[in-house]
Amino acid sequence: MFLNEIVTPEWTPLTIAVYLFIACVCIASGFVERMALMNVSYSKFRKEEGMQMDSRLGMLLIYGIPFLAHVPAVMLFNSEPLVQAQQVFSLAILIHFAKRCYEVLVVHKYSGPIGVASVVQITGGYTAVSIYSAYLLPFIPFQIDAVMVMGVILFTFGQIFNFYHHKLLANLRESESGYFIPRGGFFEKVTCPHYFFEVMAWIGIAMISRHIDMFLLALMIGSYLTGRSAKASEWYREKFSDYPDSRKNIFPYVF
Repeated sequence: MFLNEIVTPEWTPLTIAVYLFIACVCIASGFVERMALMNVSYSKFRKEEGMQMDSRLGMLLIYGIPFLAHVPAVMLFNSEPLVQAQQVFSLAILIHFAKRCYEVLVVHKYSGPIGVASVVQITGGYTAVSIYSAYLLPFIPFQIDAVMVMGVILFTFGQIFNFYHHKLLANLRESESGYFIPRGGFFEKVTCPHYFFEVMAWIGIAMISRHIDMFLLALMIGSYLTGRSAKASEWYREKFSDYPDSRKNIFPYVF
């Protein structure tokens, strides 16, 4: 049974309490973002407050530093050569951040600066994920099985279609800057299909690792992006009177 194969700590009253608290924090991240209680200053929700920097450079730091941090962390936490299943998990982490770096350099179009505080905040979070994933390598199952294969499939589909919808967004700004109503692909169904496929990719990573901590990370990312997608839908509807009412926020036909 799949649930029995998830790597967890030894369950004691203390660890149960700790993990329940972490799960609640992960779920609450979406509410915090939706209610703008702790906004990060980038994209359409950026604030012209505090120190600012070039968005392309800032986003490259956000994804490039975690990418560069992963391999040294793997070497630090793993004294034995990685088996194939561990290599797949580590490679998925590297592919995710490498893809995002490529998008920053080649795909995305930026129309304004990003807050330095947001760059530090997001970079710190992603770097912690990159390093911690290296720390988890000795604890993940050593055998490639059907669950890991399904995780690889979800990760691959998530990354490909996340990239595709990022490209659709970038194409809107080919001739002029500003914001437009996105069209094409899953944009006809939801406001933020790129968020939907990012969540899919992180669920895939969690299935590859089979570790409860990565499932909690996927839960947090899913909750946060759900809250941010609701804000994005509200923003588009305020900015464009003809924004389609039928579009959901992130999950087609659901929310």
